[in-house]
Amino acid sequence: MNSRNHGGAGQNVLYLDGHVSWSATVFCGYGSDNIFLSDVNDPLDPWRDVPMHRNDSVLLPREDRM
Repeated sequence: MNSRNHGGAGQNVLYLDGHVSWSATVFCGYGSDNIFLSDVNDPLDPWRDVPMHRNDSVLLPREDRM
């Protein structure tokens, strides 16, 4: 589930306070949340692009890359 960058070994993660750190897992959001998927239990729409609750970590795509 890691980014394909760095051979899938992990990713650099930018946090809202401005620091960047290396993470070997996608479970590096608030409370060990998955940073690539929102907390949604809908099997038909697992890539929902909105946070589902106030502590849900989710990355949103840049509109110029869609």
